[in-house]
Amino acid sequence: MGHDPRTRDYVTRRPREGRTKREIMRSLERYISRQLFRTLNGAYSATSTT
Repeated sequence: MGHDPRTRDYVTRRPREGRTKREIMRSLERYISRQLFRTLNGAYSATSTT
């Protein structure tokens, strides 16, 4: 939350929308999980289509 500019913008914007820090962290964790799943799933698909 302290290094990536997109994340910092997100974290400063969400409390203005009524979100708590806990909800913000939960959303960020979900986003990271989805990105990681897509990356791993794409890598698996690329190696298994031979």
